[in-house]
Amino acid sequence: MITIGDIQSTVVDLIEAESYFAGKSVIEDLGKSQKEIEAALRSPGACIVVPPVLAGDLLTQTKGATISSIGLMVKILVNPNATLTGFDIYQAITQIVHAVLSYTAERGEKPFEIADNLFTLSHFDPGLLAYDLFFTKDCILK
Repeated sequence: MITIGDIQSTVVDLIEAESYFAGKSVIEDLGKSQKEIEAALRSPGACIVVPPVLAGDLLTQTKGATISSIGLMVKILVNPNATLTGFDIYQAITQIVHAVLSYTAERGEKPFEIADNLFTLSHFDPGLLAYDLFFTKDCILK
């Protein structure tokens, strides 16, 4: 079973493996990526950001392991003033869902699942368009 510490990097790897995101910035954000995000929004004008795990609910606790159902988010950030070629926000949503759900779970492990609120428009102004996509995944706390 995947550990909580591997969730972000696994999601980044899944998204980067999609050909649609070739040459696009996919950023594992641990709170220190603002300059990288701003640079990607200037050129090419879009990026995908995977922030830290949002929350976790206890599923099982034993002497040897704690299993949690965690919530995670993937952000699509677009500079509407940039000259983007070959990038469509709705296609990006579709491809991210496909990428995350393509995770091959180990025997007995649940795959990533779409959260009840799959996506939301989180920011819309002249300088930024942002969608947040939400998923859940059971993981082990080690």
